[in-house]
Amino acid sequence: MFGSELRALDLRRLARYLLFDAVPASHSILDGIAKLTPAHTLVVSPEAKPNVTPYWRLSFSPEHRVSEAQWRDRLIDQLEGSVHSRLGSDGPVGVFVSAPFLELALVTMRRRSRENEAQLSLHR
Repeated sequence: MFGSELRALDLRRLARYLLFDAVPASHSILDGIAKLTPAHTLVVSPEAKPNVTPYWRLSFSPEHRVSEAQWRDRLIDQLEGSVHSRLGSDGPVGVFVSAPFLELALVTMRRRSRENEAQLSLHR
């Protein structure tokens, strides 16, 4: 079966793609075809069944001794560092953003870094 054949399309998944501009992980718009889940590898060999295994797992261990204010400060420090490292330039910087929240975050972080805001150009 070829993907270009209409009968290979799963119309329900195609509708999800058209509605959400994405197909949920592990699904595809083709019948009988699955996507590899993020952070997983697929090993195929003639002697065994295909084997999908994770190569990375998100681990979260809450630090109960850290206050909400400290978490907020850590998050802001990380955001500022990220913005500063990516917007550093000898000339004007242009940024394409997909949401007003991102625009606000970039402008705020740029101001906090005390750099010339006039160098930052936002585009949607």
